[in-house]
Amino acid sequence: MAKRNVNMKKMKKSYNDQQRGGDFWQVPEGDTLVYIHPPCRPDDEHEPTAGTNFIPVAVHYGVGSQSGMAVCLDYDNNPVVEHPFIKKLLKKRGIKLNGNCPVDTKIEDGKMGDDAADRARVQTRYLWGITPIAQRPDPTGKWQKIAPKPSVAFVGKTVFDGIMEVFFECGDITDFDAAVYVIINREGMKMTNTKYKVSADLRSAKKPKKLKKDLVAMLEKAMKEGGDCDLFRIVSNLVKSPAEVEALLTGITLDNDDDDDEDEDIDEDIDEDGDEDGDEDIDEDGDEDIDEDGDEDIDEDGDEDEDEDEDEDEDDDEDGDGDDDEDGDGDEDGDEDEDEDLGIDDLDEELAALAKGQKKKETPKPKAKAKPKAKGGKKK
Repeated sequence: MAKRNVNMKKMKKSYNDQQRGGDFWQVPEGDTLVYIHPPCRPDDEHEPTAGTNFIPVAVHYGVGSQSGMAVCLDYDNNPVVEHPFIKKLLKKRGIKLNGNCPVDTKIEDGKMGDDAADRARVQTRYLWGITPIAQRPDPTGKWQKIAPKPSVAFVGKTVFDGIMEVFFECGDITDFDAAVYVIINREGMKMTNTKYKVSADLRSAKKPKKLKKDLVAMLEKAMKEGGDCDLFRIVSNLVKSPAEVEALLTGITLDNDDDDDEDEDIDEDIDEDGDEDGDEDIDEDGDEDIDEDGDEDIDEDGDEDEDEDEDEDEDDDEDGDGDDDEDGDGDEDGDEDEDEDLGIDDLDEELAALAKGQKKKETPKPKAKAKPKAKGGKKK
């Protein structure tokens, strides 16, 4: 009888692939301030990704009795699977594609029920490199810093369109030396009630931020080939072979499906993505939503003409109700008092310290000197 030994080398490789390939960032409820990554492969000259910093991926959801996810294998519907970087990585995994997708074929041949076909019909999602910077519960709340962790988000059309609008308004927001942050607002946590708004952060839009060296080093490491934020590596890990997709359609449990955890992460993200709400949630009117989202809170010296007086201006709107624009910087939601609370002026330094696992040391206040006692006692 043959020995039933576990291949520990393959076990370790499979575990590492899943740890590094399926940990997608989920948009939390409230406002999240994020930095959008530049292209992960600057040498990319191939369509459809040349010159862009995201990857469009066509996927099928609700496939088979397990309601699984499968990346579309059709070259026309999903040209990215024919990208040379992806093909090279798939070859390493022993996956060879022929341009046909079993899910599309079954739908086109009428071999899938109407409801199942509607669920499994191809749709496009977008893969972005993203680093959360700070969070607050709502536009009137106070920003709370987040230890920076370069991550990957797999989002639907609503968030995608919102991010693209910020690029169109502000130009290249990914520049390490002139970054513009983005605010993603999420309302609701269920598929039926989730809405998104995406807007530029006004302060960094007025005065773009130069990222600190430690944060840049983290980003470079994550985005390099094979890194945690190498989008091409992640896409290749999501792709199933034609045989695996056929097995998913027929409901067969796959013995060597290394992507199960990734599928669960993506399904959760898509269920909560709000894409079924339609496009009315997209931030179409730009500046109006920016003011409402309160994104003036990030760069304390962002006011072009009042840098020196800003510390005093931040305390003018004590109730934080957004009714008064006391400092004349054009902001309408009055979150200026949050800047001092959060120490936004030193935000990049604190983030860099958090990235090192260190806590920023506070400068101790000098002790008051004791007044010298009068010599010679009381005068008569």
